[in-house]
Amino acid sequence: MSYDVTTTFADIQTDVEALDPVHFFVVNASQSGTDYQYYVDWNHDVTGYQLDSSGNLLNATTCYTGFPIKGDVLKSNIDGEISGITLVIPNVDRVMEGILHSQEYLRGKDIYVMTAFARNLPSGVGYTFIGTTPDKRSTIKEKFYIDSASSSEQAVVFNCKSKFDIKRAQIPGRTFSHECQWEYNDTSCGVQAGYFATYPTCDLSINDCKERVNASRFGGFLSIPRKSFYVAR
Repeated sequence: MSYDVTTTFADIQTDVEALDPVHFFVVNASQSGTDYQYYVDWNHDVTGYQLDSSGNLLNATTCYTGFPIKGDVLKSNIDGEISGITLVIPNVDRVMEGILHSQEYLRGKDIYVMTAFARNLPSGVGYTFIGTTPDKRSTIKEKFYIDSASSSEQAVVFNCKSKFDIKRAQIPGRTFSHECQWEYNDTSCGVQAGYFATYPTCDLSINDCKERVNASRFGGFLSIPRKSFYVAR
């Protein structure tokens, strides 16, 4: 079940003097069900919120193992590319390495990357409790899938991609370009059968579209400026 992130995260984010973000990483270490491994990029273990089998945050708490974890910054772009991330977890006790070898390197399994401010984590007695005003809904959560993994004596490395990248889907679905973006003779193109028989290929230009009497369904954007020289009179 999805949930709306509260305004708490945004409010604290603008409070420069109080910034203390904590980054959590949850790896599903099972090929057939749910076996979460909880990690946190912190200098000691931290009590945080559990995830249910669907990846939803619960009010129940669990202990996240503290490690100096290296992870890429989450990015977005408008070029139809989907940002992936790489996570490097120290291979201190060899537990994760053993899981990799027994679970087909966890390819396709999910990893959750979460960010919350320390004050909004669970409060309680003990050094692992670092929260003062608990609020699970102030946590930012992103889901990725393991594309590949490797291990060494020093670390376990996960290369993760988004759901759409795993499914080979392009996000966004359309981009702005001069050329037609439809596949020739598909339903979006809609060229008439007679013209398709005469012209079995298309270079996706407006001229080819006009030649096939199909300019009204042209899938490009001709108004986008091109690089050229203009002479002012």
